[in-house]
Amino acid sequence: MSNATNTSMLNPVHLGFPFHFNTTDPSVQRLEQYLLCVWSSEGMNPDMQGYAVRLSNLVVNVCLVILIRYSNESVAESVSVLLLQVYTLLICAFISLSRKTLSSADAHFAITSTVSPLAVYLIGASLRRIFNRRSHLFRRLGPNNTLIYAILSLLLLPMWITMDILIYSARLFTNSEQCPHLDFYSWFMYRFADATLTFGVFDVWMLAPVIAFVWVVYALRHFRDVRWEYRTLKAGSERWQSFRWIQWFTLWAECFAKAQWHVITQSHPWLVTFFITVAYLIWSSCLVLYETHLSLFYYNMAASIQPYVIGASPLKPYQSLNHDGLDFGQLLAAAVAFPPLWRVLSLMWASRRGILSWIKGYPRSTWNGIVFLFTGHRNPWEQVLNDRRASNMDSGFSSQSGSEKGKGNSPSNEGNFIFEDLVNSRGEYTGYSERELYDPDGVPSEKSKMARYISQIEHSTRALNLMASNSDTEAVLALLLEKVQSMQTKLDLLCPSSPTPSESKSLPMLSETGRLPSVDSTIGIGSTPTKDPAPGRADKLYPGRVLLTTYPDQHGISPFTLSWGASTASQRGPVICSRMLGTIKYRNAIGAHSGSYSIYRALSIAMGSLDPTYKPDYSMTQPPVDIPPNPAWTHKEGEKLKIVSLDPWGHLVPSVFENEIKDKEQGGLGLDVRPSISVTKAHIKLKEIDDSVSRGELIVDGKIVLQSEPLKMEDGSLVPGLEPGVEVNVSKAAVDPVWYLPGVAERFGISESLLRRALFEDTGGMYPELITRPDIKVFLPPIGGLTVYIFGNPASIRDPSKLLTLRVHDECNGSDVFGSDICTCKPYLVYAMEECIRTAQGRHPDQMKDGRPGEPGVGIVVYFRKEGRALGEVTKYLVYNLRKRGGDSADRYFKSTELVAGVKDMRFQASFSSSALMPDVLHWLGITKIDNMVSMSDMKYDAIVGSGIPIRKRYDIPAHLIPPDSQVEIDAKIASGYFSSGKQITQEDLKNTVGRSWEEVEH
Repeated sequence: MSNATNTSMLNPVHLGFPFHFNTTDPSVQRLEQYLLCVWSSEGMNPDMQGYAVRLSNLVVNVCLVILIRYSNESVAESVSVLLLQVYTLLICAFISLSRKTLSSADAHFAITSTVSPLAVYLIGASLRRIFNRRSHLFRRLGPNNTLIYAILSLLLLPMWITMDILIYSARLFTNSEQCPHLDFYSWFMYRFADATLTFGVFDVWMLAPVIAFVWVVYALRHFRDVRWEYRTLKAGSERWQSFRWIQWFTLWAECFAKAQWHVITQSHPWLVTFFITVAYLIWSSCLVLYETHLSLFYYNMAASIQPYVIGASPLKPYQSLNHDGLDFGQLLAAAVAFPPLWRVLSLMWASRRGILSWIKGYPRSTWNGIVFLFTGHRNPWEQVLNDRRASNMDSGFSSQSGSEKGKGNSPSNEGNFIFEDLVNSRGEYTGYSERELYDPDGVPSEKSKMARYISQIEHSTRALNLMASNSDTEAVLALLLEKVQSMQTKLDLLCPSSPTPSESKSLPMLSETGRLPSVDSTIGIGSTPTKDPAPGRADKLYPGRVLLTTYPDQHGISPFTLSWGASTASQRGPVICSRMLGTIKYRNAIGAHSGSYSIYRALSIAMGSLDPTYKPDYSMTQPPVDIPPNPAWTHKEGEKLKIVSLDPWGHLVPSVFENEIKDKEQGGLGLDVRPSISVTKAHIKLKEIDDSVSRGELIVDGKIVLQSEPLKMEDGSLVPGLEPGVEVNVSKAAVDPVWYLPGVAERFGISESLLRRALFEDTGGMYPELITRPDIKVFLPPIGGLTVYIFGNPASIRDPSKLLTLRVHDECNGSDVFGSDICTCKPYLVYAMEECIRTAQGRHPDQMKDGRPGEPGVGIVVYFRKEGRALGEVTKYLVYNLRKRGGDSADRYFKSTELVAGVKDMRFQASFSSSALMPDVLHWLGITKIDNMVSMSDMKYDAIVGSGIPIRKRYDIPAHLIPPDSQVEIDAKIASGYFSSGKQITQEDLKNTVGRSWEEVEH
């Protein structure tokens, strides 16, 4: 093609560009000549086949990296397909290059096709793995695949660098003699424009309607969030007397903006990546076209595609200047298409199903990827396979053994495990005669079944005796015990309600040494059976055998991904501890919701009051105040976790995990995900606050302190002589503990394995999965939680300019509720609440200016359920008895506790790492500094400061608030290191401080 023809192609009218460009610049001309050399052939047609392969490869790799990062895609298979494609392309390129049959355009294409988003992500993950950094990709690949994938991934770097050097410096291409203008500028600008102009061919501006449609779809999916936000704002806003429609419009606009922000930051992070990528492509395409004058290249490609669009003359086939004997373009297309095609065909042949059923049933199919990209649902068709696995697991959990189903006593039958080979061919027991074991037709009778179960129990017991001392058989031993328990249950069901002495047989019991005794050491079974008041309820509630524990590699077990410390809820994943049939295989947490109250839930299910499959309706339970995410929720590389004892997303579960909770019929996953934190508003009414208001120490402001309604009698008249008093307006949050075991172990300076063993052994073997499931890192302990009381605007907590007053209070039922005077808990708590009220009103001494209130702050009281320093109320009362009988002196205060409990404190507010579990709730709230701390405890102070929150001022309890009998406690604590603003305690003072005895009734 002549230069005149080329110049005519640069006419902006043809391209629709509104500007003319200077083509006399030498660098522009040199780049133009180089591009003409690279992209020209005898037919003046670019390699459109290569561009089609490149575009499809780019789209496939973008989808793969999205699915690997944010879905349940099989990582190993996807990475294997990627590496197979990349290495095929590069090997073909190097072979052709060595034979001098590779064009420079094909070399560029080999690089841009293999440097895909997924390949770069894989290399980055490999580098992090080498430097012992956490890698999401290699955690999902597993330990067995780490080395081979890391090596293959890192080898791509030298291959890319080698190819780049050859493209720039070597003259090994078939058309290199026609490209004398190959310099660094031309090479760099070509590589920069290569991928962006791929999208330029199809005019990225035409994607705007598609982008708008996707955005509207996601906005509609979060329409309920908009409505909830609107109700919250409407409740807290002041109604205008006029132009109310303007306020309605502004509220809806604000709510819509907040919902869109949730869409971007929380729901689907890949959506942001998609928009940023499109914006970059638009920008770079325009930049390259306008600034470097590559319009000729754009025009050539558009002209080549034009015949397909308007039906003009067909496109001429691609002809290389010097044809590659290896058919490089065909090899590239085959490398991209063959691995997925081979995978599809092999799976179709193995399953022998139709193509449509395979696409919808196979969880890692292209169909699922498309559904995920357009709806955000995580592989909805995967539920087909999950249901199938659930049915298989249910059959494995069935209480009916293979022998009962007529499958005989073969050890190979499913469900029989290893016990059938311990039973003889008949299974008779000598306690019954042949006539009793079989009816006249030869069918085994009920007594025959009973005899078989007794025989199995005895054979299993003998096996346990041989294995009990072998530490290598702990897992098998646990399964044997589980089988014995299952057979014992069946035997109990077969026993009549009033057995005769001849029918009462004996069962071996565990000895004190932990070994099973001989069969002769027994007690009677079924001697005093109880009549079931609701026959059949147990079978309906629990149709399968007892499942004592699970194992990481057990069939059907697939825990939901949970990355503690992730920046978003979707990346972190929900906490799932339910043992419901449809959820148990996804469990990623040990324990049960509701802490210690989970026991009462179990009782209500056993009594028939609660349906075990009932799922709560959270549609109107959203928090009335906002506690948004803050940096302390996220784990930063190189830093310790700030929160390990509670779930920071616990109060947002119904909104951030809406898709996981939603039923399968509604397009969700149908998982039993429950909140561990709830937030609400309340009014507090205390007699002590009423007295402070009457004395003028607190002011009724109508916002924090409110006047109570007058008390009325039944006839509607006011109660004479009784003042209504006041109420305190607060926000409060109830928090159940959720422990991240590696973080908890690190706080206490012990190993995670030791923590798990102690939690299992010293709680009566409460949760065996603490031992058998080391892959599950989250534990919901059955202990009391905490309650946060917020005085003032909760948003001020995160504002460092606002004054913040705090008290961390541990529960003391005797003093807080019933007013016991043996300790200072209630006086100190009430005093702290008054200080919090003054801070919220702006009337704290640090806020007052010229006798006028200053800017309102916020007060917080954190109420922990740690009765008696976490020793419990029973132990605490025993200590009280010892103190009163042994002479209640301050020098024996802590010694008395140690004599009874063995330790003086089990709250562990300060530990070896200088911060334990207590400060976690402060980080959850977003507290970054504490102006006033109403506490004398040195342990609480050290824990909070050690966690990174500075404390500016500390308060001790005023002397006039200390009950006489609690002076023993105060003096003992000051002497042990508690804060005191002035009082110093000597050892002699401790001996002289003596509390009241039981016999003293006069004061």
